[in-house]
Amino acid sequence: MYPWFECQEEQQKRKDFAISINTCSAIGIINSATKDFAEFQDYWLEQFSLQQAKAKQVRDSPSIYTYNEDILLHQELLFKAGESGSFLIAYLGVDGTYQHNRQHFVDFLSKNGL
Repeated sequence: MYPWFECQEEQQKRKDFAISINTCSAIGIINSATKDFAEFQDYWLEQFSLQQAKAKQVRDSPSIYTYNEDILLHQELLFKAGESGSFLIAYLGVDGTYQHNRQHFVDFLSKNGL
């Protein structure tokens, strides 16, 4: 093969891989019957390794956000204390997908009164 053709094939492989990883984002909900909201929040911040995260705003609620450059992963966590315990709503996504689908996360929170 010609060197320029090999280069094009390699670029296409990287592009295909980037497309395949850019199709994931997820919303996760974790609930605990614990009334100790601070303990619940500290535990999950540690699990997600978000002690060094930035504050962000989702609607009227503060969220916690971080971006892992090594794996191109955005993580946004929203904690709520409720009558039946503590809640964590997590939105996770890779570059591109996180930004493109974040409005769905905001809409989900809005429609569920969060």
